Amino acid sequence: RSTTTDTEDVSYVSSAYIPQCLRYGGRPTLSNAHRAQESGQAGIDNIRDNDLEENITLNSVSMIVAEYIPFGANQLVQLNNNVGSTERVQGGYISNIIDGDSSGTALELSPELTSVEILDYTQTNHINFEAEIRFREDPGVVQVETFGVSLNAEGTCFYGMQVEAVMNRIKDNISLDHLSRILVDVQQDSSSIVDSVISQYQRELLDLVFIGDASNRNKIN
Repeated sequence: RSTTTDTEDVSYVSSAYIPQCLRYGGRPTLSNAHRAQESGQAGIDNIRDNDLEENITLNSVSMIVAEYIPFGANQLVQLNNNVGSTERVQGGYISNIIDGDSSGTALELSPELTSVEILDYTQTNHINFEAEIRFREDPGVVQVETFGVSLNAEGTCFYGMQVEAVMNRIKDNISLDHLSRILVDVQQDSSSIVDSVISQYQRELLDLVFIGDASNRNKIN
């Protein structure tokens, strides 16, 4: 089996990012800048090309990935209910796994859950939230991965991330070689985030459009 298309991982620390033009009040996004040293102290990468030539580096990198998902006012009301926007205690841990024994007294889930914290919302029009990804990575790879997610009733979905550190580089001098691998992570993990909160009907529509490969659907960077 060829591994040419397998994505390599790098260690990095990120914070949620949502542009101010998409915000409607609420608290600001939290920063993980105080954890930036974690990617350099204990983190490694599994890049096979050990002789990366760097001609371009970037400082203070923010990235946004966008896509269209079939939405409407009804779907957004249901999403707000699902994540507890209207509850006194908002957010929580979200999974798209259906409990096959809802009458039982125990439920076993993978620790790879998505933690959601609501920032602001309107019942039928939009929701902005932070999502912390806790997926299992290769041994030694440290990824503190937090997204800012903005969804609206028109179907426009934004996933934003502020890069705090990549490997031993904090905030500045970020290599494009490393950034390209982070973008692939963002593409894949943002699908996992939103698939956990949208309805089964929307997931089926995405599967129909992308011929059963919705988890690897293309997005706009």
